[in-house]
Amino acid sequence: MPSHCEGVSISSKEAKVLIKEHTCLVAIPILESGCVITGVDVSESELVWSIICDDEGFIALLENLEGVDFELIYKGKPPARTR
Repeated sequence: MPSHCEGVSISSKEAKVLIKEHTCLVAIPILESGCVITGVDVSESELVWSIICDDEGFIALLENLEGVDFELIYKGKPPARTR
């Protein structure tokens, strides 16, 4: 783990990571796009970011991630609210 991060293992499948500085090559473009990071799953070989954004933020995110090797796993809209 980078020196600007601290991690605590919660269980064999869960860890909490504190990023002390925003130097992550993926977190910065996400935040600069106006997206909100709601979670990240950490494994030995990958990070899976959960984010919320509007259509404009999503387009900005794709532009900001140009040159970054990533895979879009799921894109969807929340269900409509019923009154």
